[in-house]
Amino acid sequence: MTNGEHSALLKQGVDAWNTWRKDNPWIRPELSSVNFSLANLNHVNLRWANFSKANLRWANLKSADLRWANLFQVNLNRANLSLANLSRIDLRWAEVKHADLSQANLRWGNVSCANLSQATLIEADLRDTDLSLVNLSGANLSGADLRSADLSGANLSGANLSGANLAEVKLFKTQALGTDFTQAILAGACLQDWTTDSETKLDQVVYDAPYLYMNQQDDHSDDGDFTIEEFVRSFKQSLETIYLIFSDGIDWEAFLLSFQDLQDEYGQSNVSIRAIEDREDNTFLIRLNISPDIDKTQIESQAKELYEARLTLIESRYREELNVKDEEIAVHWKQSADLIEIVKLQAKRTIGAHVHQTNGHDIEIQSTKDCTIMPETAETLETAETVETVETLETAETAETTETKASGLDAYLPPEIPAWG
Repeated sequence: MTNGEHSALLKQGVDAWNTWRKDNPWIRPELSSVNFSLANLNHVNLRWANFSKANLRWANLKSADLRWANLFQVNLNRANLSLANLSRIDLRWAEVKHADLSQANLRWGNVSCANLSQATLIEADLRDTDLSLVNLSGANLSGADLRSADLSGANLSGANLSGANLAEVKLFKTQALGTDFTQAILAGACLQDWTTDSETKLDQVVYDAPYLYMNQQDDHSDDGDFTIEEFVRSFKQSLETIYLIFSDGIDWEAFLLSFQDLQDEYGQSNVSIRAIEDREDNTFLIRLNISPDIDKTQIESQAKELYEARLTLIESRYREELNVKDEEIAVHWKQSADLIEIVKLQAKRTIGAHVHQTNGHDIEIQSTKDCTIMPETAETLETAETVETVETLETAETAETTETKASGLDAYLPPEIPAWG
């Protein structure tokens, strides 16, 4: 059956669909890109179904069987998936905002990069689930079972994880700003490079099991039980770090000067640079280590204000330098314009030529022209005209002299010899 035939059959209702599935257990339903928003699919059998890129917004999938289903890039915003069986489901890149997954089973599922912000996952089974890079900001996971789940790079900001079981969970580079971990079990959890703030709650956290991952370590520490002092120290280290994010690039001169201002006020031993990260889209993340005695919120705000102040001063200095350069360019162009006018004035003059002959004749040739040309051109024209005149006179003189010499030679011709007779 085709995608359209499966879609038409499902629209006949859950009872008709489930009967067909019972008679054809080996047929995989093809329902990619279908629109079932607002559909009532309570207790439907969608095991192995291909729902990739489908629209299931506001759909009622309560207690549905979605084991092994493909819901890649599906829209499940505000859908009801409570008590549904989604084990081994593919929910990568799905939109599941504000959805209800209370007591749902997502064990061994792949939910990587999905958006579950503001979703409800109370007492959900998320054991061994891939939740890397998932957005769970503002989600309610109270009492959820997340044992051995992978939350690497996940966003848990503002999420409620009170009473959740996070034993052996990976919180590598997880963002947990303002997250509530009250009475959560963090035994064996990887806390490496996770991000917390003063609003993160860790009251009555359970950590009594051995082998808790230490911050900045990759392997289990098997030297004994992880004590309360070690856990507090690990958590305190994250609280002593502030994060400065520059989303539109960074002026390093302004940052260096503002950082020096910060150290001058709080002391070099109380403020230091921990790491600088060059992220995508020209974004820079700078981590600063601060003393635990310093108010984290206050110094973070002050660091930003000092940077902006230094940046403003540098930009003002740049503008002044540019204004000076603009004035210098204006003076240069004025001087160039004056020189051009001088050249034009020198080019406007009379061009004359006088030639005197030694043969007693005076021949005067004068040419007067009012033109606007370059001095070099005027000189060239004057020279050419004079040379032409002199050549003409020399030719005439040569012809006259030749004629005079010829008449003088006639006087010296020998007499004719008389004829003998």
